[in-house]
Amino acid sequence: MIYEVLFQSEVLSEMTEVFEWHQEQKDGLGYEFIEEIEACCKKLNDDPQRFSYINDLYRRIKTDRFRTF
Repeated sequence: MIYEVLFQSEVLSEMTEVFEWHQEQKDGLGYEFIEEIEACCKKLNDDPQRFSYINDLYRRIKTDRFRTF
């Protein structure tokens, strides 16, 4: 079965804010945040059953490094 990771528009807006905040803290840190999100998306695509449901439709994955998101 093929899965697709989707973000709600609110999440995309929040991710932009988090990216900008991290960039202000240290140059390049925002890009490291995006790389972490991309790694999480890959994990979800590769093995979604590894992650628990938060409701009937959505699963949750937490980043290893960036706990603010």
